[in-house]
Amino acid sequence: MAFTAKTACSHYIDALGDLGVFLAANGWTERYSSAPPTGGWSGALTAGEIGYKSFEGPGVDSSQRVYIHIQTSDVGGKFVWLLYGSTAYSAGSAQTPWTQPGAMGGVYLSLRDTSIDHIFYANDRRFIVVAKMGASYNSMYAGFFMPFALPDEYSFPLYVAGTSAIPRSYNDANNGHSGFADPGAGSAKVRCYDGTVRDVDNRVTDQALNFRTSGERVVVWPRGVSRNSITPASASSNYWGECGFQNMVLNENEESPLFQAHLIDGVAGHVLGGLDGVYHVTGEGRSAEQVTSNGGRDFMLFTNAGHAGDGDFFAVEEV
Repeated sequence: MAFTAKTACSHYIDALGDLGVFLAANGWTERYSSAPPTGGWSGALTAGEIGYKSFEGPGVDSSQRVYIHIQTSDVGGKFVWLLYGSTAYSAGSAQTPWTQPGAMGGVYLSLRDTSIDHIFYANDRRFIVVAKMGASYNSMYAGFFMPFALPDEYSFPLYVAGTSAIPRSYNDANNGHSGFADPGAGSAKVRCYDGTVRDVDNRVTDQALNFRTSGERVVVWPRGVSRNSITPASASSNYWGECGFQNMVLNENEESPLFQAHLIDGVAGHVLGGLDGVYHVTGEGRSAEQVTSNGGRDFMLFTNAGHAGDGDFFAVEEV
């Protein structure tokens, strides 16, 4: 896995240029790039300009390449990346992210048109972006997760997740604006065993509630659970996630457990697999960008978009 320390860029289009450089240096292929904006990818912004890049990851072999497509957009002053994944790549002058073979996604990562500090992670199967803007750590995951199945049983375990189902400001406080480790309604998509694409959501798009109250669905566990009845009460036995991490304390050695983030399909009744290098952890006594060690491995901690309580932390392994 490759990891780059926090690096500053000028704006949301510049950040996509930086991501392209990082991925190219770590085994990914840039299959398509639109004409650079005026002044280059890091130049001054001009109204109406967009950037568009398609990336191919090596995967485990030639039969499992990873295809991720990102388009920058200014939607009424909301500066975002539009994210898609696909099962193959099709070249052509009229191509768009959503017309690629087996395209899934249409989710957004909220950014801004001024300075951004970004941290990138990548291996052959997936990449992660964490963007710091003020007090917000907005994040995305694009590529394969680690399926609990053999390759011939689960041929394309693709997860594409941003911060929202619609364009939002980078510091939007809505509970539906949330990172990939605890996704809001419609902000994440997963390709299941049978090729169907499902939404992954732990939260609803509502200021009053921070999690779903009914309905079987796909969730990122343990921050989310997939049951028919989940009450808003924090003490509910049906909702361990935030309550558990909010109240967990460190042991006498200032340590706390790391729980790998798992995708659970409550509709089909499957545990799909684990997000690669991603863990849930309490924020008790912790701070964003703190590095903690466990078993000789290092993990950087982040808060979740604009949510920064002890129950809103996740960790990404640095290797």
